Amino acid sequence: MASKTEVLHPNQSFPDGEKLFRRVHSKNLKPNGKPTLFAFELPDMSVNRDQFSSAEDARRGFSPSDWGVVAFLVRDIPPREAWTHVAQLYSLLPRHIPVSGNFAHTEVRVRRVVNTILVLITHRGHTDFSDGDPDSGVRRGLPDALLDPDFHMRCREYIAMSSKPVLLPS
Repeated sequence: MASKTEVLHPNQSFPDGEKLFRRVHSKNLKPNGKPTLFAFELPDMSVNRDQFSSAEDARRGFSPSDWGVVAFLVRDIPPREAWTHVAQLYSLLPRHIPVSGNFAHTEVRVRRVVNTILVLITHRGHTDFSDGDPDSGVRRGLPDALLDPDFHMRCREYIAMSSKPVLLPS
């Protein structure tokens, strides 16, 4: 994978204006190329950072006739400090989590305050996080128990409305 900048370690600093690229199947794109809310899924939504890759990198290895790429800005992630939904307090934030062959790999993660403790919402267990992952030692809980379905839909709609098509299926 081509990289715009050679960096040895993950960089958890995300400028608000940085683009995040998301590969989207054609069935989740409207005729005008805008994504539907079904193009986005939380928790642990996978994207690529513009700082370290391109839109083409996000689609690499997938059929261009079936897949497009959209982009949204870090500032378009629903408020990262805290977003109150009903009586729950959530925060969403990007985490630079390189994987083999894709240094730009990033995840948009969701946290929720539970009994005054910030809990990472994820399907993964403790052993599924690498030693370098900034969330490897935090408390976590399952989405079925902690991620309100209405909140999940609101977040997906928010990101979909903010996203712009970059590469359309060809």
